[in-house]
Amino acid sequence: HRIGQEARYRVDCARESVAKLIGALPSEITFTSGGTEAANLAIQTACCANPKRTVIVTSKIEHAAVGEMVDVLCEQEYEVIRLDNCDNGVVCIEQLQQLLQERAGDIAVVSIMWCNNETGVIEPLGKIVELCHNHDVLVHSDGTQWVAKMPVDVKEVPIDLLSFAAHKFH
Repeated sequence: HRIGQEARYRVDCARESVAKLIGALPSEITFTSGGTEAANLAIQTACCANPKRTVIVTSKIEHAAVGEMVDVLCEQEYEVIRLDNCDNGVVCIEQLQQLLQERAGDIAVVSIMWCNNETGVIEPLGKIVELCHNHDVLVHSDGTQWVAKMPVDVKEVPIDLLSFAAHKFH
């Protein structure tokens, strides 16, 4: 019907606009109610993609959207490993490298926020993605504080799952 077709058209236009914003394909965009739901869906999707992998890696200073989700999954048979952060606030890359070398086959997803909402620390996401992909491990990033504030091209930094919230950039 006409009203439904108009609504579909507007959603399709919005999907194309968001895809263009981050260098993705429209078919790669999923809309949710906000950043927390998006992060939760991304992490759950990564865990479901390979159910034999039961380790989730994140940092000690993730936003509650990720931190609380992994706590819930911890109660459901997942092991959560929280990486240390260096003195400058950036996640400890050496610790991630060692963990990937020792346990990559167990890791369902590495989830690291792109830019910390409290400290402003920008994570070296390109390096994190490269390390994880070298070990066939999925990467999620909460990009809520980064997307639309800084350039994003998911072909350049091939994050598997990127969550963000439109209310941060209108």
